[in-house]
Order: sequence, then structure tokens, then C-alpha cells
Amino acid sequence: MPTPSGGYWSALRLGKTKPERTALPPFTGPSVFEYIVPEVGIRPFPEHGHGVAGRNVELEESNPDNQIVVATDGGFRDPFVKAVAKYLADADKQLEARKRPGGRSSGEPQLVFVHTTPSHCIDPEYDHLRIIVSKELRQRALYVADAFLCAVKDRGFKVKLRDRTVVIEARDLSMHIRLTETERKEGSDWNSPTVTTGRLRLSLRRHKYANGIPEGISVRDEPERPIEVQLNGLIAKLRLLVIGADARAERSRVQEIKQAQQRLVWEEERRAREREAERAKEEMVRKEKFFAEVDLWDRVDRRRQYLDRMERSAHERGADLAEGSPLREWINWARAVCDSEDPLDARLKDFDRS
Repeated sequence: MPTPSGGYWSALRLGKTKPERTALPPFTGPSVFEYIVPEVGIRPFPEHGHGVAGRNVELEESNPDNQIVVATDGGFRDPFVKAVAKYLADADKQLEARKRPGGRSSGEPQLVFVHTTPSHCIDPEYDHLRIIVSKELRQRALYVADAFLCAVKDRGFKVKLRDRTVVIEARDLSMHIRLTETERKEGSDWNSPTVTTGRLRLSLRRHKYANGIPEGISVRDEPERPIEVQLNGLIAKLRLLVIGADARAERSRVQEIKQAQQRLVWEEERRAREREAERAKEEMVRKEKFFAEVDLWDRVDRRRQYLDRMERSAHERGADLAEGSPLREWINWARAVCDSEDPLDARLKDFDRS
């Protein structure tokens, strides 16, 4: 890019004719640039769709022979689904008993507390699979959860109770499951009642932090596409996340090495600062000793001057300064005291010894 000549700004300040600008050289680069804006709210999965393993997972889960079939009748296979089904049935009985005069009868289950949502759905909360749906949608939700949990276990995942919540685990992946019915307000007012919509939402939320694992993934009922036909796609996302475990582990290992090296650097810097502070402290102490030594020598020197002045004054007055006289003995004693306190001789002796 051309710049103005040396006299351009001077001429401009003096109000002279504005110099002509140097023409720009012809542009030979590209004239069209493409910038791809990522979709808002979409978080890509690590290694998603990349590599042979990722393509195989997608092909397997899209194969019609591997499609998850959700039952509509019969018993449940997964123990967590069986447990929550029993809990919800017992909770129904207790809620009904509360409505009757006299409360619960002796033959009904002993439940201390039943938590319900604003739309009156029972929330199992702790130690159970979180299925929070209306009574009308409950049977379908239980069969969806049963089919999904059995499918993930067939693909090598583990389903366990961790921290009083049901989680799906594999390698560094740990996500807790929650099957809910979406809700909405009937009006715009804050006090408007909350009602269920009849649509399911299956959410997987990260149970513990792991680098590269998204915070959550989910599927929900959509027009012409119920949640039952989306379960394979959700499992494919889980499997793709597991495929990336080795890459995440390597990144974590590299990151740990870098952090360890950085900690060593910080530790060395801290020790260097401590050594510098110690040297500064020692230098300050040395200076203070030197200044104290100079002050002591100055006091001793003034006392010697005092003794010299006293000796001259005594001589002028004709006082007896002969050896053995009281005045001579006192002056000699005082000079000896000054010599003993004088730091000069002691300092020179230290250098003589070195």
C-alpha cells in the first residue's frame, strides 16, 4: 500500500494545494471470499462422521434390521424401568388416598413424599429413572425408556445408578437420562396454569465433566416423526462420542503434560522470586549493619574529639597532665574505652584475616 511523501502532511497543514494521491497498484488477488457461519445452537460432536468407525456406526444405526422397536404391551425388561413403574403406581395410590377423607389406609404403600411438577406430573426425583410425564402418556414413556435402555446395553453401554441418578456409561462418557413430557403455559400471565403437551422429550445430560463431551443431547416428538423412530440416531451420537474417547484421552494426556511443565515453570519462577527476595532482604540487613557501624564510628570519633579538646583546655589552664596524675589516668581510660568501641579497627582486621 503506497504512503504519502515526506512533504504531504506539511503542505496539508499550511493549507497549500492538496497533493495528488499516489494511485493504488492493480489488485491481483481473489475478489470473492466465502465465510461459513455455524448454525446457532448446534454443537458438533467430536470426530462426528469422520473415519471408518464413524461411518460404520452411522450405517449400522440406519440399517432397517437394527432399528429399535418400542413395544406397546407386555412386561418391561430393564430393572430401572420396572422400579420406576412400580414407584409411579404406588405414588398414584398415595395421591388418590390423600383425596379421600381419613387419608391413607393401612393396605396402601408407605411413601413419605411425592413430588409433582406444576402440570401435576409425578417426578421420581432420586434413586429412580427420571420419567416425568402425565398419567395418559406414562405407559408409552415407560416402553420408550425400556427399549432405549435395553438397546444401549446391547451396544456395550452400562446403565448404573450414580449419585442417586440413572446414568449411561462407556469409557469417559457418563450421561444421566431424563424422559419428560414437554409443558406450556395456557396463558401469558405469570399465574396461568401449566399443562402438558402430549409430546415426549428424551434428554441425556453430562453427568461429569469430560473434555470433548457435550453438555447434553436430546430428541423429542416432532410432527410426523415421533421419538420412537429417533432412538437409533440418539444412540449413534452416543457411539460416536465413545469412538472419540482415545483422541480425547490423548488430548487430555498432552494437556496434563503441558500443565505439568507449566507448573514446573511457575514453581521455578516462584523459587527465583523467593531467592531474589531473600537476596534483597540480606542486602537490606547488610546496609543496615553498615549504617549502624558508620553511626557508631561517628559517635566514637566525636568522643575522641571531646578528649582532644579537654586535653588542650587542661594544658592551657596549666592542669597537671603528667603520667600518673588523676587527669591523665582518666583521659587514658576514656581513650581506651573509645578504642574498644571503635568499629574501624575490627572491620580492617576482618579484611586482614580474609
